[in-house]
Amino acid sequence: MAIGVLPQMLGMQLTAFLQLEQQQKRTYVGIGLMMFVNAALDYLFIVVLHMGMFGLGLSTSISYWAFFLVLGLYYFKKKAIIRFSPRGLKRSDLGSIVRIGIPGAITTLCLSIRGFVLNALLLKASGGDGVAALAALNTFGGLLYAVSGGLAATTRLLVSVYAGEEDRDGIVRIMKAALYKGVPIVCGVALLTACLAVPLTRMFFRDPGSSVFFLTKWLFRIYPLCMPLSAICVIFTNFNQSMARMKIVHVLSVIDGLLGTCLASLALAPLCGAIGVWIAHVLNGVFTTIAVVVYAILVRKRFPRSTEDLIAIPDGFGVPDERRLSIPIRSAQEVTNASERIMAFCRARGIERKHAYYAGLCMEELAANVTEHGFNDGKPHTAEIRVGRKRWN
Repeated sequence: MAIGVLPQMLGMQLTAFLQLEQQQKRTYVGIGLMMFVNAALDYLFIVVLHMGMFGLGLSTSISYWAFFLVLGLYYFKKKAIIRFSPRGLKRSDLGSIVRIGIPGAITTLCLSIRGFVLNALLLKASGGDGVAALAALNTFGGLLYAVSGGLAATTRLLVSVYAGEEDRDGIVRIMKAALYKGVPIVCGVALLTACLAVPLTRMFFRDPGSSVFFLTKWLFRIYPLCMPLSAICVIFTNFNQSMARMKIVHVLSVIDGLLGTCLASLALAPLCGAIGVWIAHVLNGVFTTIAVVVYAILVRKRFPRSTEDLIAIPDGFGVPDERRLSIPIRSAQEVTNASERIMAFCRARGIERKHAYYAGLCMEELAANVTEHGFNDGKPHTAEIRVGRKRWN
């Protein structure tokens, strides 16, 4: 499996950037190829060549390499906006890469420690049955958290862009979409999982009267309760990371990855056995949600009454309404009018005529390119131009 770690990690990163290139189909092709290669090599290595567990791990690693190559080769093409070049590898970037990656490293470390702790508690409370039940749930980990993973990646990508532009309204809209549209979808996945608890359990264990069947069935019923709360946690973790609020990111990472589940399990396992460990996962989600709210209270100095309060954007972030202009563009014909409005906006706010003209001209060229290359598929589109006067001279 170690052979496939590098392509797995790099492939996951490339999927986000392929969205910027409008190359989602390549991602789907890569996933399909990965599944086919994995299944085909499983049969070849295990059934035909009798390579056992080594063959099982090798087939998975090769499938990861196939996935990575399908995605990675695109970045060597001339038409790619973002291209790979050895000259782009700079030693000076290493510090920033490490600093940005620390929260992910902390989360991974915490999850590893949590795995050892929970296994030890389950072995003591219910023997191998509890460990087997948890392993059955982990088999569905990628499927259960597919939506949450998408919310995390999208939040991180879009908030990073809007944070650099200090687009307050854009960030609020992204967070509202994630919380009020994304989280309900996660709730639907959680409800479906709970309803299918018995069929899912039968995929692993056949005897309904066995202890392992009982524990797995209730794990599939209890665990979904934490999924919406976990989605909220990953949304705010990625949001705060994009806003460079590393303290709360570290706090959420440690609570979610280690302390919340482990402390609750230590308290409940002696009383309820393995079921107490299942309940601890739900309490972990409660703890992280409380941490999000408490952080907002500390920053805003009041209980959050809106999404903007909850995400706790500083008052000085962004541009006030009176210094901001928003222009929707639905066709190429609206671009020229937008340019004139931008010039008038700049002149009315003390910007000299030459600079106002350049601002309108530059935006006209950018908007014309967007409409020419992005609005040419016959579908309705809207691009929004935002102009802000950050401060007076």
